[in-house]
Amino acid sequence: MISRSASDVCVCVPVPKRIIPSIIAAKGSSMAESPLMQLNIGMAAGCIEVLLMQPSVALKNAHQQNRQISLAPSVLYRGVVINCLAYGPITATQFGTKAFVDSVTPHAWKTKQPTTCHIATSTVAGVTSALIAGPSELVMTQQQASGLTLKAQARALVRQHGAGVLARGLGVTAGRDGLYSVGYLALHPAVEETLTTKCNLSKNASFALSGAFSGIFTAVVTQPLDTVKTVYQGNLSMRSISDATATVVDRGGVSELFKGLVPRGFRIVAATYILVGCKKVLTDAVQYLQNHE
Repeated sequence: MISRSASDVCVCVPVPKRIIPSIIAAKGSSMAESPLMQLNIGMAAGCIEVLLMQPSVALKNAHQQNRQISLAPSVLYRGVVINCLAYGPITATQFGTKAFVDSVTPHAWKTKQPTTCHIATSTVAGVTSALIAGPSELVMTQQQASGLTLKAQARALVRQHGAGVLARGLGVTAGRDGLYSVGYLALHPAVEETLTTKCNLSKNASFALSGAFSGIFTAVVTQPLDTVKTVYQGNLSMRSISDATATVVDRGGVSELFKGLVPRGFRIVAATYILVGCKKVLTDAVQYLQNHE
């Protein structure tokens, strides 16, 4: 006889044996480096970065959309809630996804081609995080222009344009975030290691220089994608990314694609220091607590 009680029902879903241990902690690695712990560390690091750098986001968006720039704190921090609620999970996804993909990547590939491996896993992490970044940045961009509450803005978008509007600009967001993740998760550690081992610089100097280099490089290569995305999400009457690109270029040439580079570049360099620093400090702290239990 089969019981119909909900408490007695068990649904068994086959899961590859390698997956569950990889989520908790990869073989031979510490709990601090596990995907689950890195997910939590990424959440904390993302929220810290948002609270410190929100004003630069507001200035960048206003500059890219040709809106009047206000230095009032209430305006600069408008949308900070959605940005914090979004960016925390975004960095959590990036940290956690990279740790997970690293854990299931063949050891031979990581050993023979470590740089290529880091670039690939960082790209996957960034593209995955775009599933969160795209919709949340759309709401935030619209909210900054309208002044509506977060809930009201989200409802207005779905009511007026359908749920599909939340995927607006998802492709270009994935491209931007894939490159962004490569910048701080792969390029930064590679440059830092090179400066430390081959140039004999101190750890602090290597960290500072690698953060500046990777941050500036990432800002420059992703700026056109971010500008087009911001304009496309800010003006819902535009029909395609091509229309948004043409609109931007028509304003004043290709250089318009780099509009907002200074405030955004500043934020990315600062974010690189904050995220990489938080990752190191929090991971070391978890490792220390684990060793002294």
